[in-house]
Amino acid sequence: MTVEAILRSKSTERQAQVNKLFALLKIRPHHTYELRRLGISHPAGRVQDLEAEGHHISSSRVTVVDENGFSHVRVARYSLVDQTGDTELAPDLAEEDGQ
Repeated sequence: MTVEAILRSKSTERQAQVNKLFALLKIRPHHTYELRRLGISHPAGRVQDLEAEGHHISSSRVTVVDENGFSHVRVARYSLVDQTGDTELAPDLAEEDGQ
């Protein structure tokens, strides 16, 4: 399955959402509200699934404003971490996604 197909997927199956989250995090960090808007209903659970697969994910807390103008503090922002501990943008996925 291509990256584009993974990102367009509307599947609610756990593994499909894990794959989608992984593809999104390879492009750039995302916070909980973004991930929910993109169809991942339980981002923290899917992050745990990725960690169980051996991926390193860091989280930080940010303040975000939702689509209704409400401010939310301490929202999780997830970043994929490479083996050296640096957060990383995967150029191959960013290019494929037109970023």
